[in-house]
Amino acid sequence: MNLYIHVPFCVTRCAYCDFFSQTNLSLAEAYTDAVCHELELRYEEYAHDLPFAHVYLGGGTPSQLTPNQLTRIFQAIGRYGIATGAEVTLEMNPDDVTDEYLCGIRPLPINRISMGVQSFCDADLTFLNRRHTAQVARDAVARLHKCGYTEISIDLIYGLPGQSVEAWSDNLTEALRLEVPHLSAYHLIYEEGTPLTRHLERGEIREVNEEVSVQMFERLIDRMAAAGYQHYEISNFALPGHEARLNSGYWSGVPYIGLGPAAHSYRTLVRSYNPAHLGRYLKAITDNKIIQEKETLTKVEQYNEYIMTRLRTRNGVSIHEVGLLFGSSYRQHLLTAIQPYLTSGHLYHDSDGQIRLTRSGIFISDGIISQLFG
Repeated sequence: MNLYIHVPFCVTRCAYCDFFSQTNLSLAEAYTDAVCHELELRYEEYAHDLPFAHVYLGGGTPSQLTPNQLTRIFQAIGRYGIATGAEVTLEMNPDDVTDEYLCGIRPLPINRISMGVQSFCDADLTFLNRRHTAQVARDAVARLHKCGYTEISIDLIYGLPGQSVEAWSDNLTEALRLEVPHLSAYHLIYEEGTPLTRHLERGEIREVNEEVSVQMFERLIDRMAAAGYQHYEISNFALPGHEARLNSGYWSGVPYIGLGPAAHSYRTLVRSYNPAHLGRYLKAITDNKIIQEKETLTKVEQYNEYIMTRLRTRNGVSIHEVGLLFGSSYRQHLLTAIQPYLTSGHLYHDSDGQIRLTRSGIFISDGIISQLFG
């Protein structure tokens, strides 16, 4: 079983982000106590799946926790065990990557850093309300290398209003110069309720047009392939052997437990959700209570989720596995539904029974996936 911990603190809110977070850092100590206690309270959920295979601290901004607070969290996890060779990831903001901070966390079992760079253009960073500059991001990667971290991932965003294909390509050039083994690249999404969406609704900015978006994605695929990176999931690229292992678990149905406010968990077809409210979360844990919403996935929901997650990856969907997991009717449904896309060249069917997106299929993957649903 994998372990995810949601750290809901940010110094400032990015203009595009709809993840649960808040800027009241005075509650970080109480949060640390609560996460450690939640791990105890939920022991029965994961007791038979120890040690934890992989661990991920996401957010929010986990690097807003002090090294002492992170140490306490890892001491709590350590009582239950982390598997030998586990991937242990900490998300960091570039401006948090100081020599002092790295010295404080180096004794911890963290062996992978995921850093939200988003752009190497300072104007873009200002537009997105990011705290760092492009040079700060470059310096942060250099510090991580110097400190001995070899598993480093950076995030980039493309498709910003007014962004050209060449400007995006310049971002990729900068990223490749840093020699990090993993890159996640996401098209800008206008999430409901965010400052960015309000700007769009008021007509203050315009979305990049679809043709330019496609050209940017094509440039991304080509540049990363030329540099030796494997396109192992629609938004993720890695040098061989450096794929994100915990995230890959999400796409292959590996059970996980999520701690912290707004964290999700999944086990034996049941999904559960902690409240997206820090005050409610803290009070419940202090009172030795777990308050969650739960849902049991129906068979059709299980099938749809299988299609949605597997087809996003280079491994694709196994016709044989669909039959084993869901029965002959679902297998036949899938075989029928894929035919138009095999004919059009958007999907291909390997001799080993795997269905995968072709390069052209990647660009319309959402539409294909929805048509394969049960």
